[in-house]
Amino acid sequence: MNYQNFEIEDFVADDYFKNWVLAPNAESEMFWNNYIEQYPEKNAVVEESRLLIMGLREAETAYFPIKKTARIWDNIQQKVQNEEDEQIIGSIFRLRIPYLRIVATLAICMGLSYWWVSHNQSSALYTALFSSTKSDTDLVEEVNLGSTTKKIYLSDGSIVSLEKNSKLRYKKGFEVSKRVVYLTGEAFFEISKNPKRPFLVYSNEVITKVLGTSFRVTAYENAKDIVVSVKTGKVSVFANKSATERDEKLEDELKGVVLKPNQQAVYERNTDRLNKTLVAIPDILVLPPVNQNFEFDNTPISEVFATLQKAYGIEIVYDEDLMKACFLTAPLGNESLFEKMRVVCKTIGARYEIIDGQVVVYSKGCE
Repeated sequence: MNYQNFEIEDFVADDYFKNWVLAPNAESEMFWNNYIEQYPEKNAVVEESRLLIMGLREAETAYFPIKKTARIWDNIQQKVQNEEDEQIIGSIFRLRIPYLRIVATLAICMGLSYWWVSHNQSSALYTALFSSTKSDTDLVEEVNLGSTTKKIYLSDGSIVSLEKNSKLRYKKGFEVSKRVVYLTGEAFFEISKNPKRPFLVYSNEVITKVLGTSFRVTAYENAKDIVVSVKTGKVSVFANKSATERDEKLEDELKGVVLKPNQQAVYERNTDRLNKTLVAIPDILVLPPVNQNFEFDNTPISEVFATLQKAYGIEIVYDEDLMKACFLTAPLGNESLFEKMRVVCKTIGARYEIIDGQVVVYSKGCE
């Protein structure tokens, strides 16, 4: 990307520049420092663009009402009209007078924030989900704008690890019949068991219901998918839709799914579908993992699959009669589950697929 001719509006719209401002790393720091050294005349434009993006992020969190934004902007315009020098007026609108530039930047941030919230479906859902409880003084909202994970300890003994650029809203004291929190962004939940009080996580278009388990929810506002992945226990996940919306959709597209460890549900925002699959790297569930024996010597394939199923808690579906003559001799060690399956299938002339959170093996049998 050639940034030599970029102005404020170009930088603010550029994803690489925004990522540097909001989540810098060594590579982006080096790139933009070199850019400023190479084009020192752009230093002021870069700084104004950086402040605008940061202000927009802060204003987005605050959810300024449109009336307040309009009132501030009217005040700015009044100040401009009172200026007698036409040249100075032009400078003001180009954001070159320091005081008014800052005020105008804040007003723009607040106005853009309101527009963003009003036109972004996930933000609107997050706001609507707890709008009826705004008058409740017992309500708490945690926002993590830092660079590290933020630990939140709930009144029921549950622990939420809130990732950066995420927010969580909940009551200090949960209701008698249920425990409800609202998430936008990403968090890992460790829920204390209480069969009489289910724990519900509202994350934009998806609701996750558990009794006691650990799982991760990734539901950022601009992401194309919402993902719920389970580490321990079981959770049920379903789309947050009204009865009318459900009537308009096929039942298979909106029905809930039950997840076990190493499984995940992916809600596709574009297609309104909820799919069940496996996490990218399944963990060994039987601890300690050093005691797991994955060395097979002329072992029936049924025993191989049973060992892997027990270790990872993932069902392996295959035709036992067709593959009864298949045996495996292979030392499997620290490879991932999928790498182990690749070796097994290559050895016995089979193949596998991930379907509905299971490993399905296809084979013509062994001679």
